[in-house]
Amino acid sequence: APPPETPASRPDSAPARPSRRQVVKFQAGTLPFSLEGSEIIMGRPIREKPIDLAEVSAESGRVAVWGEIFAIDSRLTRKEDKIILSVDFTDYTGSNTLKIFDDVKKKDDYDKLKKGTCIFVQGEASFDKYANDVTIRPNSIMTVKKEGRKDLAETKRVELHLHTNMSSMDAVVSADKLINTAYSWGHKAVAITDHGVVQAFPEAVSAVDSIRKKGGDFKVIYGVESYFVDAGQ
Repeated sequence: APPPETPASRPDSAPARPSRRQVVKFQAGTLPFSLEGSEIIMGRPIREKPIDLAEVSAESGRVAVWGEIFAIDSRLTRKEDKIILSVDFTDYTGSNTLKIFDDVKKKDDYDKLKKGTCIFVQGEASFDKYANDVTIRPNSIMTVKKEGRKDLAETKRVELHLHTNMSSMDAVVSADKLINTAYSWGHKAVAITDHGVVQAFPEAVSAVDSIRKKGGDFKVIYGVESYFVDAGQ
């Protein structure tokens, strides 16, 4: 007689298939985004180093790329049994479009593909005759966290020549953002030297006060870029 069936040999004891959405963690190296806690939306974890979108062409074939979604279009086929997604994304070297054609039952799997989401993609790049452009058909998609710019210098600098949006035609950054960015990079101080005006000073004072109230330490060097003329000429 055959041996009795053990729990491990029974079909109902087989391990459950992993969810399409699963958290993965692995060493990312020096990438422009963090893979810590990344989430799989489609396919498998991507292990390839991404290339710039500016390098993608119709002859590229299999590629790994990343980018931030800035537009997305979702619609159903005429029979309403398939979903068609066009996901426009950019890594700021170039832009491209993901073309996704899938069963309508999987529509909810793509809920996290929204404007502003950062994604890591592996797929096939080719010329799309309908879009009349190069697009990517993804095999795997992961949501990732975009890394902010950092100052990795061991000894931080003190910038002594900076303009805010109060310098007409020369800058667009506010004093608040400028100061908080410098502080987040580990800088201890920064100078504000707008063109002949001091209107950014109140906002700078407020930004420093906010940092200090949270236990931080930062200093603003208040200056101005002045102009001199020889009145005798």
